[in-house]
Amino acid sequence: MAPRLIPGLQWRNEPNFENTERYLRALAGSGFEPDDATLRWSCRVGAYCTSLAGMPRIGRSLWQRWNGHAVELVVGDQDPLVHVAPLRKIADEIGAGLEVVKGAGRLLPLEAPKLLAEEMFAPVR
Repeated sequence: MAPRLIPGLQWRNEPNFENTERYLRALAGSGFEPDDATLRWSCRVGAYCTSLAGMPRIGRSLWQRWNGHAVELVVGDQDPLVHVAPLRKIADEIGAGLEVVKGAGRLLPLEAPKLLAEEMFAPVR
């Protein structure tokens, strides 16, 4: 089993502070230290996600709704759950841009807030 998958499974089964901190560190880029507010919020998210065990995956038809609209996908190159190559294919299919943030994991609002804000408020390309 992948080393980054184990903390996620522990977090889904029991979203306490210890498991949440371990999971956030696995999701983020190197050296990420979650603060107390992030830990508390992530524990709540974990408790909510535990109740949604049968939640469906995002299907291709949902992605296709964005075809023709100005969309910029942003992903960290260290994200253990979303890999760049498949996301690049989706971006190409719907005509979206793709920004890959070097050294960032899954928690872009915490790891690269300035860059994410710049992408969100950039002029349409």
